[in-house]
Amino acid sequence: MSALQELEPLQSRYRRLGWGQAVGASGTVRSIDTVVRLAGWSQKGITPRALERLRDELLKAGNVQRLQLEGLNPARQAVFIGGAVVLYATFRALGIESMQYSQGALREGILYDLLGRIREDDLRTRTVKALANRYHVDQEHASNVERTASCSRLRVPGLWVEPRAN
Repeated sequence: MSALQELEPLQSRYRRLGWGQAVGASGTVRSIDTVVRLAGWSQKGITPRALERLRDELLKAGNVQRLQLEGLNPARQAVFIGGAVVLYATFRALGIESMQYSQGALREGILYDLLGRIREDDLRTRTVKALANRYHVDQEHASNVERTASCSRLRVPGLWVEPRAN
């Protein structure tokens, strides 16, 4: 329900625009695609029916440690359920009938970032500002935190902190 509530402000606009194809590019989408294909729930990408079968299996497991899904990388197990819930809600909210996995996410993200920098329109900055506005972040306090975090050395009475070298 929480994921559906987050998508509600976008729902009507996206449904009105419509689309011919949905493509997912995250590690979660890749994991879900692998699991539903290996389970035989879908051979044409991720579908609402495949997500329903996956939901049933997740509920049956009852606990993330008891998940036994072929193709699920143990390193992703802890975040898999949350990602599946968000994807399931996205399918429901936006009326997606099928989603294909794209391996080009990182490359495409870098290209979008470069284009934004060339046009002096940084998507990351816009996203952070939108989140700050949405959650009513105290901008003065956030600026103070940013300045403090940006200091190469931080002097606190009785404490000297130097950041680790990366």
